[in-house]
Amino acid sequence: MLVLAAWLPGCGDEGSDDTTGPGSLNHPPVLALQPDTSVAVGDTLYLQASATDQDGDALLYGVIVRQTFEEISDGYLVQGGIHAATGLFWFRPQVLDRPTREFWFTVDDLRAGRDTTGFVVAVP
Repeated sequence: MLVLAAWLPGCGDEGSDDTTGPGSLNHPPVLALQPDTSVAVGDTLYLQASATDQDGDALLYGVIVRQTFEEISDGYLVQGGIHAATGLFWFRPQVLDRPTREFWFTVDDLRAGRDTTGFVVAVP
């Protein structure tokens, strides 16, 4: 099961300078880019989402997966997930994940700062 990150308009806009108190400027976290990769059906892919935060804030990782309306209505669940505290991501593709599956890592600093980076996993 995937941990999904929700996007709320006006909450966590990328590059936000939201404050948490008088004179307290928040800098959003910055995710390292994740290159595209590949994994065979039946194997498990492990990746490490990694981010920095100029303010030293605690970070919360998430993953968003792109699925078609047909997959969702048929009840297909992508086999994968991410550990919210460490950013360790795993994905075990099935035949329905061919030829590719798109993901986005997200990171939030719990002070309305957010960053995302997308990547594609080829499933031969």
